[in-house]
Amino acid sequence: MGDGADRGIVTAILHLAHRMGLTVVAEGVEPLEQADVLSGLGCELLQGHALGRPAEALPAGPQLQSTAR
Repeated sequence: MGDGADRGIVTAILHLAHRMGLTVVAEGVEPLEQADVLSGLGCELLQGHALGRPAEALPAGPQLQSTAR
């Protein structure tokens, strides 16, 4: 997150989503520092190359099924 304006926009979006009862997913999280900031602001789920590389469809299938229960 580059500057205070970025942080303010993200904070407002998170606040609005939480007031609506939504779970927030941040996509495209690249540096781990960005993940730390987003988590600190209350973002529940993060997705990006810094957190885990994309998996092929077949190996990911059993993992997805085990978490869907």
